[in-house]
Amino acid sequence: MKRISQYLLLVFLFLTPPLWLDSSQITIAVITSGKSSAYSQALEGFLKLLKEKKVDAKIWECNLEEKEEESKAIIRQIKQKAPDFIFTIGSKATILAYENIKDIPIVFSMVLAPVVTSTNITGVTLNIPVEATLKTLKRILPKAKRIGLIYSEKSEGIVKTFTAYEEMDLKLISKKIKSEMEFPDALKNISKRIDCFLMHADPSVYSMPSTQYLLKTSLAAGLPVIGLSLSYVKAGALFSLDCDYEDIGKQSAEIALRILMGERADLIPFLHPRKQNLCLNLIVAERLGIKIPKKIIKEALVVIKE
Repeated sequence: MKRISQYLLLVFLFLTPPLWLDSSQITIAVITSGKSSAYSQALEGFLKLLKEKKVDAKIWECNLEEKEEESKAIIRQIKQKAPDFIFTIGSKATILAYENIKDIPIVFSMVLAPVVTSTNITGVTLNIPVEATLKTLKRILPKAKRIGLIYSEKSEGIVKTFTAYEEMDLKLISKKIKSEMEFPDALKNISKRIDCFLMHADPSVYSMPSTQYLLKTSLAAGLPVIGLSLSYVKAGALFSLDCDYEDIGKQSAEIALRILMGERADLIPFLHPRKQNLCLNLIVAERLGIKIPKKIIKEALVVIKE
């Protein structure tokens, strides 16, 4: 009889929604950095997962593009409303919340991995794992052995990461620079020793001038470039892995649910995007004499043909 009672209790606990699913108890402040389709997709994914989990939360949304001059008022209102947590979309919104809110959990999205010291923030970065990029590289450019990389002090971590992928038979040829002004000379230094070039997120290395120089020079030299996103592929990179923005929103919502269940934000590590979309530029591939298997082309979300 005792075992039956315990079993019924477990069933009750499993089937009974936790108290935080009561919409009257959950308030979420959403701060968006501006208007963009990527931000909209992230928010859509966030709300979609909450709905799937039957969390009918009260959402207070603010767009900084519309109210940039009222950022102080936004922070004041958030403190007054005291939501259960804050969901930020984009760098501008995340920085605003991080610098001004210390006692409310913050879940960020749509930003590169931030350097934080506060204990109330976690989230999903835009940093696609290097392993995923390298595996795609090996499929598209199986003969490539030497990868070119230009980095700065801000992105030294990516160089250390490569030691974990020696089994892929890849060698890193890298050059460290202090600013984008040194980029042309650094590229000349390594270009004749590499099979392809890997871009990575580093504002000290990449600006519009340095990116344009890279894509123009590499194409003329017959050097494939792995871009950061679809926009780079459209501009002349061979391929890129793009984030699935809606799924980033879903991942952020999953983190938020963990916080609502009692986990501390600072004990939840930053997550990488778990889904990536392949983008290919077949015009560049043809010009470089690269034949991409039809199977891979079919897998791509975006294929640029003309």
